[in-house]
Amino acid sequence: MREGARSRTRGEGPRPPKVRFINWYIGKLHMAARCDAKLAIVFLEVANLEAPPTRLLQPAVVMRVIRGNLGRRSGGAAAAPSGAQA
Repeated sequence: MREGARSRTRGEGPRPPKVRFINWYIGKLHMAARCDAKLAIVFLEVANLEAPPTRLLQPAVVMRVIRGNLGRRSGGAAAAPSGAQA
């Protein structure tokens, strides 16, 4: 994760696939953690250096992230008012 922050501040080229994946996954974890207290706790433990970063990739955590994002595929389309067509 540190490599991704470094490349953004220096304006280097495209991020490596590993960095893009981790950024995508953490975004999905944050979305799922809004409704899942256990995911929020796991993330905070890692952020506060109480648990290793690999904890976020344990199978049980990954499954909770997947389950927490299953209904979110439509994006913001469902939030638009019904009469707001362009």
